[in-house]
Amino acid sequence: MSVFPSPFQAFLLSIVGPMFALLVFQAVSEWLDPTAALGVGMTLGLGGVCAAVTRLVPQPHTERLGLRGFPAKFWVPILFLVPITLVASEVDNWANLLAPPPDAAEIEERVTERLPHDTPLAIAESLIVAVGLAPVIEEWLFRGIIQQGAIARFGVGWGILFTAALFGVGHVGPGVSAAAWLASISVATLYGFMLGILRQNTRSLLAPIALHMGINASAVLGMVFAEPVPIAGFNAPGDHTPSAYLFPAAISVLIGWWLVSRWALPPVEIPEEEPTQDTP
Repeated sequence: MSVFPSPFQAFLLSIVGPMFALLVFQAVSEWLDPTAALGVGMTLGLGGVCAAVTRLVPQPHTERLGLRGFPAKFWVPILFLVPITLVASEVDNWANLLAPPPDAAEIEERVTERLPHDTPLAIAESLIVAVGLAPVIEEWLFRGIIQQGAIARFGVGWGILFTAALFGVGHVGPGVSAAAWLASISVATLYGFMLGILRQNTRSLLAPIALHMGINASAVLGMVFAEPVPIAGFNAPGDHTPSAYLFPAAISVLIGWWLVSRWALPPVEIPEEEPTQDTP
């Protein structure tokens, strides 16, 4: 038996999972506010797809999906890696500069509607969805299920890149311009690559979940503190992020990457594959 999923199955998952989440979101948005509807969509839609697919992944799930803790020392590089949010914002700035998306204002309005930050309750709700739900469900699918199959087929480097690219594709919603599509894929792929390296070197799914939470928290808090702490090109208008913020962020990310690579744990011994269901 081959390790699930195959590259084609992984591609379908990266498309079908988010689309199913969007369908659930649209179905419940009539009764719930956009943030709550987004949370339900992710939980029932994307989470439901993950739960169904996990049953097809060969046992043991602890080793294959990375359902284990990681050494406490890895919290150091995780913290160093969180400023990748600023680096990614500059990638987005360059993408928007090279191919300006005509629907940029509409996309920003959509994000603000689904993750509002105008009241303490709205901030709390946005943090619950963006920090509490999204990282767990997305990492479960991409770094827990898809990446382990991709690495088994393509090797570590290409497997991580393949999964990162699918992570980028999975973050593009319908109804956006080609320019916005390319910008979104560029940013999400950068995140996916670093999350994939962390998952591989810690042998734990919890490590990329922690980093993903930090990334999303910094993005939400960036919106919250846009007025008192405006950073051009990040949470305030501007073509580029100032070097006073960008260079320290890039150095921090490089240190985090170096530490994760230096402290990489050895591969986990995985027993011979066994199906989770009886086979004829």
